[in-house]
Amino acid sequence: MSSKTPKSDIIIIGGGLAGSFTALSLCEMGLKCTLIHSNSDTRSAASMVPLALYNPAAALRAQKGWMAEECAKSLQDVTKKLEAFASGSANESFYADNGVIRPALDSEMEGHFRKSFEQEEWPEGWISWMNPDEISKKYPEVENRFSGLHVHSGKTYDTPKLLHILHTKLAEEFGCLIIDAEVSGLQQDDDYGWSVITNKTTYQSKNVLLAAGSGSFGLSELKDFKLHQVKGQAIEIEKPVSKGNYPSVSSKGYIAILGERAVVGSTYEHHFNDLQTTEKGEQLLQNKVTRTFPNREIKEVKVKSAWAGIRITTPDRMPLMGQIPGKPGLFLSVGFGSKGMMYAPYCGELLARHIVNGAELPFEVSLKRQLPPSD
Repeated sequence: MSSKTPKSDIIIIGGGLAGSFTALSLCEMGLKCTLIHSNSDTRSAASMVPLALYNPAAALRAQKGWMAEECAKSLQDVTKKLEAFASGSANESFYADNGVIRPALDSEMEGHFRKSFEQEEWPEGWISWMNPDEISKKYPEVENRFSGLHVHSGKTYDTPKLLHILHTKLAEEFGCLIIDAEVSGLQQDDDYGWSVITNKTTYQSKNVLLAAGSGSFGLSELKDFKLHQVKGQAIEIEKPVSKGNYPSVSSKGYIAILGERAVVGSTYEHHFNDLQTTEKGEQLLQNKVTRTFPNREIKEVKVKSAWAGIRITTPDRMPLMGQIPGKPGLFLSVGFGSKGMMYAPYCGELLARHIVNGAELPFEVSLKRQLPPSD
């Protein structure tokens, strides 16, 4: 075991949204960070879906997300930082502030959407109600037999490009060491606190953060937590509308639109054998397009490329964060499921304060909720 590897205040395992946003908050608080992620596994990471939505009125009931205002502010702040860092480069257009349309596909969805619109305490300007005539007039290609929501606060992100900009910022502005390596295990180390064993060498640090999602799933340190792997497939298609700066659309599944690109997602496969894309998955996603855009001129859905990845979920669909009991200096951030864009920036701030200052984490995202009361 090498003792001459780079030293840092914390090693973060996982360069997806959860690990990278936490790394940014830790670096801004003055910590020296090392970020380890494997490029060979990157494509299958949930954070690397080609396009992703920020939609605070998510899921079939369109309920307002947890700590929605705080999460929105954190995402807005980090977006501005990355936009300023990338200004003048080809990487500048990594997101669109284009909103999200949520057309109801049946009367049951319409009822859920109406309940959310009327009963949730939405900040002014975040969402508005659209009756069928309004949808037909403004967005004639979209399903308009029922009413729906216009989520004005929604955004669309090119997640691989966002992460590339973020990693570059971490390296250039904060000296964060970013390492392409595969982690095979962890060991408590009397001299350094923790040793992270990779296929290249061993890295030591007093603190380690497990934030690799599916990449951390097999580590023994996570065996006592209730985590579940879900396979998701997505396809990139020809843009289903000709109008520029068209909102993304979310009904049962989503069609993310950014510039001239369009990505359809996602399947939710709880039982799977591998990460290969399948004809069945592609057909399911193609059907989402024809159901959501029944009035578009081009009826055939042409698939330009396909993607598959794994997201980690918890029974209550909320992330798990905090120090793992009995393992001082070993922290966890996992289980964001399909809400990484919504929760990861704010949770990264919370976790950074927890690691540096011992600040208590909200119970809703703390790993304590999966531990016996005595812990």
